[in-house]
Amino acid sequence: MLDGIRGHIVHEGQATSIARPSGETEATPLKTHSATLEIPRMKVGEFTQQHQAFLEGIAEQFAASQSRQVIEAITLSTEKTGNIIDGKGEKFSEDLMYKALESMAHSFGPDGQWEAPSLVVSPEQMKRIVEHEKSRTPEERAAFDKRLKNLIIKKKAEHDSEQAGRILAG
Repeated sequence: MLDGIRGHIVHEGQATSIARPSGETEATPLKTHSATLEIPRMKVGEFTQQHQAFLEGIAEQFAASQSRQVIEAITLSTEKTGNIIDGKGEKFSEDLMYKALESMAHSFGPDGQWEAPSLVVSPEQMKRIVEHEKSRTPEERAAFDKRLKNLIIKKKAEHDSEQAGRILAG
């Protein structure tokens, strides 16, 4: 998930903010990410055999920390905008999935191809989705695919309209 998110490095200072097109500015909290590594005493030859595992351990710590921050930021953003689809304990359904997809902004590549959004769900919810997928009939799949295709057409039109109205620098 982190792979598709553009980053911005703040080289100095203790704060940063986002300037919205409306003129509103919003402070962006800065978070520290760190990892620890404890290397036990060992012979050099043993260390060289295990150094990749040490590096992977550090990378996993950083990835976990960054993932938590991204989830926190997404949660705050969706709560602020009210863009939350709550199933209210209802079991997973294609209608809930459709509502979630309908509420999102969608991206399209330079060639106009739809770039499917990333959905973040809990492990429990993922199990429900997998079970639901196993129980779908070909007719249900076709019906949902048709709804999704129509939604993508609608979202592409919205995207094109937004792009046409952009004020470009220069």
